[in-house]
Amino acid sequence: MIRRKVLSLLLTTALLFSSCGVPNYFDYTTDVSFKTQNISQADGRAAIYLDPSILDRIYDGALTPIPTTPKIYLLYSISGSADSSSSSLISAFNSAYRSSINSYPSEYEDFITRNVAPSAGADTVQYALYPFKYINEEGMEAQLNAAAVITAFSADGSYEISVTRTPLANGEFVLTLNAPGYEPIQLYRYNGKAFQNGINNYETDSDDEFNEYSGDASASSIVSPQIKVYLASSVGFRSYTNFMFAKMIEIATFSI
Repeated sequence: MIRRKVLSLLLTTALLFSSCGVPNYFDYTTDVSFKTQNISQADGRAAIYLDPSILDRIYDGALTPIPTTPKIYLLYSISGSADSSSSSLISAFNSAYRSSINSYPSEYEDFITRNVAPSAGADTVQYALYPFKYINEEGMEAQLNAAAVITAFSADGSYEISVTRTPLANGEFVLTLNAPGYEPIQLYRYNGKAFQNGINNYETDSDDEFNEYSGDASASSIVSPQIKVYLASSVGFRSYTNFMFAKMIEIATFSI
């Protein structure tokens, strides 16, 4: 009787899994590489690297990338030159978002924040990762949501980008993203404003980078403030439920 019950349970379980479907996973073996890498941080040059064997399978039609991938995660923080905010924010991002592109936040409030003491030993300041804004074809502000162009990957598997500083009038400036397959994209702060020199310009208004953290130390305590730019990426393929994730790294700094 017990054996019959066990057999019945096994058959029921098998039917349940067959009716629900088994997830289809892409086998990312250890010899398949997908990563972000610095080329020249001083020049804001970096690359996403995808193993050429994967590219060959894409070009042969054996694999079809999800259209929004390889996803380019390009974010920034306002922080000091010698504090530990970068490593803290990078570690938190890599832990939070590596499982799926679907978990990537669409609003700045959902991005990573970390409490870090500036190098001068002042009270803790809360730093955050922020998305860039750009002006889209309709002349509206939009959060940057770019994907690397597969056909623009080089034969060695690299897709090189650069982030440079472009001056505007009145001492303001934007950062410019140059990526294969795109016209240069001017990047603004998450609130749609241009960048400026001077840390006080980032905590003056209610939507500035530091003002919402009124319980923390003033941003003026930050030593040698900089805009720090970060890059991460993920790629998924149709018919597969898992993703490859290239860890976030810092790729450029701009003094303010």
